[in-house]
Amino acid sequence: MLKINKFDKEGKNKMRFKRAILYLTIAVMLLVAVGCQKSGSSSTSGGAAATNNSAPVKLTWATAQTSTTPTYKDTMVPWAKWIEKKSGGRLQIQFQPDETVLKAPEILDGVKGGVADMGDFQMGIYAGRFPLNEYIMLPLLFEYPASRAAGLTATELVKKYPQLEKEFEAAGVKLLGFMPMGAGQIHTTKKPIRTMEDLKGVVIECHSGRYVTEAIKTLGATPASISPAEGYDALAKGIVQGMIGEYEFAISSGFYQLFNYTTEVGSLGMSFEAVVMNLDKWNSLPQDLQQLLVGEGMKAFMEVHSYRTDKNEIAFREQIEQKYLKTGKDPIYVLPDAEKEKWEKIIKPSWDLWVKDAEAKGAPGKEILNDAINLAKKYAYDTYPKDYPEQMLKEWGQQ
Repeated sequence: MLKINKFDKEGKNKMRFKRAILYLTIAVMLLVAVGCQKSGSSSTSGGAAATNNSAPVKLTWATAQTSTTPTYKDTMVPWAKWIEKKSGGRLQIQFQPDETVLKAPEILDGVKGGVADMGDFQMGIYAGRFPLNEYIMLPLLFEYPASRAAGLTATELVKKYPQLEKEFEAAGVKLLGFMPMGAGQIHTTKKPIRTMEDLKGVVIECHSGRYVTEAIKTLGATPASISPAEGYDALAKGIVQGMIGEYEFAISSGFYQLFNYTTEVGSLGMSFEAVVMNLDKWNSLPQDLQQLLVGEGMKAFMEVHSYRTDKNEIAFREQIEQKYLKTGKDPIYVLPDAEKEKWEKIIKPSWDLWVKDAEAKGAPGKEILNDAINLAKKYAYDTYPKDYPEQMLKEWGQQ
């Protein structure tokens, strides 16, 4: 009969104990690993939820828009509330209207330098800094009202031609989108403009870039660049006898009180703004917030803004015309097609100049301009559907 040594028995018991400890240790390690994996997976897939518990991103937006304008009250403020809701409360826009932080000519460089996170600036004020993008302000390119047509055209072409967006990168800012205002008409104080000959010797204030300035010279008038703050006095004192501007600006600035005549020409230059962001601030944003801003966010902003602007242009036109009629003046004069054709022939060299300048910079100037001409017709106010901005207004509770 085999006898088991007690020492062998004790050894076997020790080995069993060690194995049990080993198995227990492995089991604990596996549980910890699984737990960490679940935690990590939860953190990754639920990033938005985790971020929702952190402080929201707050962006400042410098603008020369006054807090009383329809653009500010009816579009910018409601849009900011909508974008905050769309982001789940993670993105808040704080406007700085009335030039309280940056004056209009300072906005571009102020955003670049971080004085404000975002801003909208009139590209005509910065004539020469965005020469390729000035195609959008070429005279007689669009028909009145033109805000949405110009905005949709610019949005489509900046995606098609990377040279256009690179101009903003070269200026040290991130382009978010566009904020088209209205089509420029001729408003005068001393005499009506019925023909090209009527423009000779008239000093006209304008802010629509180099090519509109050249066109005004070609038509026989004398262009003058005067800041909006000085514009009223310049008109009142006769330093300038007219202005190229949209109807909304004529009303909001109070300049219309000095005007006695308006000639509607379609668009003698567009008042066109870009919305930009400080590059460092842009790079610091989470990717989903970046996509919200440049995607659905700016699409909704531009569409609603330009749709409203076109509607406002029609209403403000009526207001200005009623002012003329009540004071015994003529109604707004719409340039006849025959006369407009003469103007187009005279102005065409300014278009050719833009093409020449664009191609000298390596951009396909002819292609961009031809696309712009075709898109201006495609997106014309009277024919292009308005479903999207109207749907957005319903979503904002404003329709």
